[in-house]
Amino acid sequence: MLEELQGLILGSITNCANKSNISISGSGFGYFGGISGSSFNNGIISMCYNSGTLDVTKESTIYLGGIEGLSYSGSTLESCYNVGDIIVLRKRW
Repeated sequence: MLEELQGLILGSITNCANKSNISISGSGFGYFGGISGSSFNNGIISMCYNSGTLDVTKESTIYLGGIEGLSYSGSTLESCYNVGDIIVLRKRW
């Protein structure tokens, strides 16, 4: 699993940006986002943005978002935006 700034949020991320391009390939399940892969237990992402391209080639199920791949119950995403491209190619066996 690879994310740009943070893999798993249990606290908060505020006022941050990702401008880097991210390229992900291979097999295996994962959560991917420009700022975070996922957040749990009241995790908060606020006032952040992603302008980098997410380029993903995977053989399995993924959760993908410009800011965050998956936000679990109780987590908050507020005042954030994505302007980066999201490119997905799903490989078949």
